Amino acid sequence: MEENNGTIVITEEMIQKKHYDSVAKIFEDSPVSVVRHTAFGPIVDLRGSGERTISRVKVMIDGTPINPLEETHGTIPFDTIPVESIAKIEIVPGTGTTKYGGGTTGGYINIHTKKEKQNNYITINADNASYNAKSIGIAAGMNVTKKLFVYAGEAYQRKDGYRKKDHSDRNNFLGGFDYQINAKHRIKGQGNLYREDLKSTTEVSHEELKQDRRKAGEDTKIEMDRDFASLDYEYTPTSHFKIRANVNRAHFTRDVSMDAKQDQLVLAFMPRDEQGYFLHFDAGLLTDPKLSDVRPVLLDFESTMEGKFKEKNQEGKLDGEWKYNQGKGHLQFGYSYNEKKLNQDLKSISKPFTLKNQLGYLIQGDPAPKGYEDYTGKIIAPEEMFKIKFKDFPQILETFLGLRREGVEKEKIDFQNYNKIDAFKDTHALYLLNDYKITPKFNFRAGLRWEHSEYGSDRKNRMILGVHNAQSSGMANRMAIAGLLNEYQMEAYVQGKLSYLDVDLSLKETHVKESSDNFGGEVGFSYQYHKKGKLYFRYERGFLSPLPSQLTNKDFLTGIYYPSHVKSEKVDTIEMGIKHSLWNNTHIEATTFFSLTKDEITNMRYNANNHMNMRWAYANISKTRRLGFELNAEHIFDKLKIRESFSYVDAKIAKDTGFKDYYHSDYKVKSEKNLKMLPYTIKKDNKSLLSLRSK
Repeated sequence: MEENNGTIVITEEMIQKKHYDSVAKIFEDSPVSVVRHTAFGPIVDLRGSGERTISRVKVMIDGTPINPLEETHGTIPFDTIPVESIAKIEIVPGTGTTKYGGGTTGGYINIHTKKEKQNNYITINADNASYNAKSIGIAAGMNVTKKLFVYAGEAYQRKDGYRKKDHSDRNNFLGGFDYQINAKHRIKGQGNLYREDLKSTTEVSHEELKQDRRKAGEDTKIEMDRDFASLDYEYTPTSHFKIRANVNRAHFTRDVSMDAKQDQLVLAFMPRDEQGYFLHFDAGLLTDPKLSDVRPVLLDFESTMEGKFKEKNQEGKLDGEWKYNQGKGHLQFGYSYNEKKLNQDLKSISKPFTLKNQLGYLIQGDPAPKGYEDYTGKIIAPEEMFKIKFKDFPQILETFLGLRREGVEKEKIDFQNYNKIDAFKDTHALYLLNDYKITPKFNFRAGLRWEHSEYGSDRKNRMILGVHNAQSSGMANRMAIAGLLNEYQMEAYVQGKLSYLDVDLSLKETHVKESSDNFGGEVGFSYQYHKKGKLYFRYERGFLSPLPSQLTNKDFLTGIYYPSHVKSEKVDTIEMGIKHSLWNNTHIEATTFFSLTKDEITNMRYNANNHMNMRWAYANISKTRRLGFELNAEHIFDKLKIRESFSYVDAKIAKDTGFKDYYHSDYKVKSEKNLKMLPYTIKKDNKSLLSLRSK
């Protein structure tokens, strides 16, 4: 079968010669891939996929995807298998839709393990390298009988990272069998266990990096566990026809702890306090209209996020291939069903703080600031805000500010944010892919794929305000008067025994479910113009349906969750390339490509390392385009081999209406006057929004 693309193949021999201690290191040496190390682990970028590479580049082990369902907190567990158990790696930029489906618009990576029957082998590697890196790995395979081949591999690594505080402990195991029942029937089984404890830090500013390239950010700790099992059955009735059936399942669990600092946190859920503890205005005293939409803001906010991600992936697929017309034609076809579920349970708890230096007020103005803007220029100190509020009542101002300094600024509080999400995505897919040699030198390829996906999530979000020293707190006193305390809290308060008060500010539930049908495919050819040279052309239509987490946005000025209404991405790609050998020792490959994406899903984020507090929104960009080229060369001189590579990608927004204010919905809270948390009436243009409920 001809591949009409610039596939990069990394062989077992190349891997063993360079003594790679991790799979991610292999991709760092590839000419077409870029490895980005995040606080949650490494991800690999192909052809300008950027921060959304988790959903645009499909990573597989023996044809089974390992990409997570959650993109924001996600990582791809490349190192789930020992390096010693790898037979080869295929890196294929910019293609893969027909055979591997949505999520390959940036390309795909397929890691092949030593699962096929072969001669007996044993491989042992041990390394001691920079940054206290120590690793040992062993892999072995043996023909127990003429029909049964078994294999196993295990690796352990312990190392520090380049940045200060980086450290990891990793252990993985891979084992399986290949049993040839007879000439027509064959079964294969494989199991995998993986565990890693990762200590890292969040990103730091450019100015901080200029002072110290190894500077650490805020602490991050992740414990990852993954287990995988797969069973294959092959039926080969003739030498020209083969059917394969596969079932597999995987569990991936991550326990995460992350410290974070945030410049600004808008308090969308705060109760209204007439004495200025946070914000409320008596209509008789409100004389300046620009204060009508003022929001309280916490400055230099510090918090710790902790939580667990549990992901379950089950898949069943049936593939076949048929070689016809004396081997000139090669038809591949298949059906697959994939079921993914994600349970996410997170909490973010702030450090206790006083309001003296950390409280400000955001004056939105006209127009209101967009969610991705820096609010700093529109935030004023409490004293300035109250000077505006009481500008027509100077006799009250000084008395009020004095009372406020004695009371409000001494208040000690904390915030707690609890977030629970149950998400799913189920996908049915059919594909056909045909290669045909029209002449010995000219090969034509065409393929078609259909996918039906259903996806959705149930989200519960709870915000709690904690008041320290509650018995002597003016804030606690006003909450008691307003009826925000439950009967047990009120009893303790009356008896003078309430040292800490926690009050629910909001409990919001969001239920979203969507579905999509997508068609993709490809058409292309390759032509061998010389015995040492070949050129190829390919057009591909790719797609990417939304992830469940991308269906919801949050208005960070009101705290309201609302549907994002994002649509599936559609990607049209044209690629041309040439491969040629010179002087019997030099091989050159050159590829140029152009892609146009309609409705590319983008995530606009700002102002936090802690993803629970970060301002974010999902939206479709009308059109984006990417173009570039890749050059690869290899020279062989007896025992010396030299490789060179160069790649260039230019990506830009080709058409859009400008950054819409995706962070602010048109949904309004009908009544905010009552301090008690009554059910919200959410409306837009006098129409109810049924997918949201607030308590």
